[in-house]
Amino acid sequence: MRERLNLGWLRQARRNRKLTLAAAAESIGKDRSTMWRYENDETPMTVDTLLQVLALYGVSVVDVIERIEEVPANGI
Repeated sequence: MRERLNLGWLRQARRNRKLTLAAAAESIGKDRSTMWRYENDETPMTVDTLLQVLALYGVSVVDVIERIEEVPANGI
């Protein structure tokens, strides 16, 4: 087994802060399409970017750790 972050909750965290996708992207120096790919778990996020997003959204690292899920080695 390996672990991965499930970033599907990013959209709701952004909306809870009343930020548009474009505003959130601009705040961390990314473009809107990149943020969309992060929210849809299509692009992996670097640790630096994750920390920026967490600070922007007011989410703690502990909250993220609680969302780590185990996935089979073959990814299914």
